[in-house]
Amino acid sequence: MNANSGYNGYSMSNRAVEAYSNGEKPLSKWTKAEIISAVSELDPAKAELLKSVKLLTLKEKALCYSSWHHTSNRYNETKFYCIDEDFVNGITEEDIAEMALAKRDAKKESKTYKGDIFYLEWSGTRNYPKAEEKSLSNVNIEERGSFYYVTDDAGNKLLKKKIGSNGTRVVNYIEEEEKKKAAVERERFIREHSSAAALEFYDSIKDDCVYSNTNHIYKKGRKPSACDYEAGLDKFFVKGEHRLYKGFVTGFLRLETWDGTEWISEED
Repeated sequence: MNANSGYNGYSMSNRAVEAYSNGEKPLSKWTKAEIISAVSELDPAKAELLKSVKLLTLKEKALCYSSWHHTSNRYNETKFYCIDEDFVNGITEEDIAEMALAKRDAKKESKTYKGDIFYLEWSGTRNYPKAEEKSLSNVNIEERGSFYYVTDDAGNKLLKKKIGSNGTRVVNYIEEEEKKKAAVERERFIREHSSAAALEFYDSIKDDCVYSNTNHIYKKGRKPSACDYEAGLDKFFVKGEHRLYKGFVTGFLRLETWDGTEWISEED
C-alpha cells in the first residue's frame, strides 16, 4: 500500500477518515453516549428510553456493519459500524423495556464456541510500549461477562481477554459457517430476482464496492461524502454513471443511472 497517497498520517486511511465524518466508526469506539446521541437525531423519544439499556446490548442491537477500512501503521482491516436506522424506526417501547430488563441477567449469560482469537501482547516500557500481534486457532472460547476465557480441548486455560479490548477479536466457527450459508442464499436470491442490467453492473463491482446507509451500492471511491453533497452531486457524479439499490424488504437489486441532475431507476 502506498501510505503517501491513501493514508492520513500513520493512523488510518483517508477513507477511514471519511467514514468517521459520515458517522461510522469501529465497534470499540462507540460509547453509550454517542449511540444515544445518534439515535436522538432520528427519534429523541426512543433515545431517551434507550438510556436504560446497557452498552453491550446497544452495540448489538442499534449498530450495523457499514464498511471496512485500513487503520494503524500496520494497515489493519478494521470493520466500521453505523446506527441501524431500521432498528430505530422499528423498535417499540415494549421492545426497549425488554432490552432494559435483560441487563439484570447479563452477567449470568455465557456463550461457548470453537474458534480463533486474535489479540495484542504488550511489552516494552510505559513510555515506549510495544504491541505484538498474537493468535490462537481452533480453541474453545467462552464469552462470560466482559471477558473471553480461552481453553484447549483438555480444559487448560490459555488466555483471558477483555471483550472489545484494543486489538482483540474472535472468529466464531459456527457463526462464520452460518454467514457463509446466508451469503450463498442472498446471492441466489439476488440472481433470481434482479434484472440482467443490474446483475451485470453488480458483477463488475461486487469485489470492489461500498454500501451507503440508505442501502445503495457504489463502486469503491464513488460514494459521495458529506462535502460532496454540500458542493452539489452534479459536480461529483458523471452523467451515465451507475449505482445499485438493494431493497430493504425485497432484497433484490435495482440499477440506477445518473442523468446529470438526479438518479433514474430502471423501473421508472
